[in-house]
Amino acid sequence: MHSSVRSALVVLLLGAVAAPLAAQDIRPISRGPERAGFWWGFGLGAASTKVECDGCVTIDKETFPTLDLRFGGTLSPRLRLGVEVTGGAKKDAFWQDPAITENVGNVNVSAYFYPSASGNFWLQGGLAGVVYSAKDNNNKLDAVASGLILGLGYDLRFGRNGSITPSLRFVGGGKSDLKDQNNAVVLSGWKTSYAQVGVAVMFH
Repeated sequence: MHSSVRSALVVLLLGAVAAPLAAQDIRPISRGPERAGFWWGFGLGAASTKVECDGCVTIDKETFPTLDLRFGGTLSPRLRLGVEVTGGAKKDAFWQDPAITENVGNVNVSAYFYPSASGNFWLQGGLAGVVYSAKDNNNKLDAVASGLILGLGYDLRFGRNGSITPSLRFVGGGKSDLKDQNNAVVLSGWKTSYAQVGVAVMFH
């Protein structure tokens, strides 16, 4: 009888010790993906780009390959803030001249909202500085304008803190002037916009 009581007490004590440890192992899984502190990533993509200006004829869209770098901080499991730098280059694009290299890109400050704290789908919204440039050996043209960025994506998790993240983003720039290297206006009302599809490697 005493032996049975001692055995029962030992089992209860072991259970009391093991339960908190087991709870620690289970809790992160029940809470969903871990999002905390600093995050960063880099990606590749393609941007279907359109430029407009006052008095310009209709110009076909051009697709630019893009690279981007992203980093920021986490305010909560449902909200992150970050900075993105995206750029792409192509020859023989809008100016239809293989000697001219054209660049498009943006620098933006964005909020990333996860509708579910335990989910991986997110929505992006932010303010951007949108850049266009064209240069050859003799001249360089630039246009910089403020704009907006909207996007959505999904974190396909790997490991404890990593993800492969496909995304779709739209960048719309406001109007500015396209100027040469002497700051003279070449074309007024210049506007750059693009839709970008990409995939990034992220570390949360």
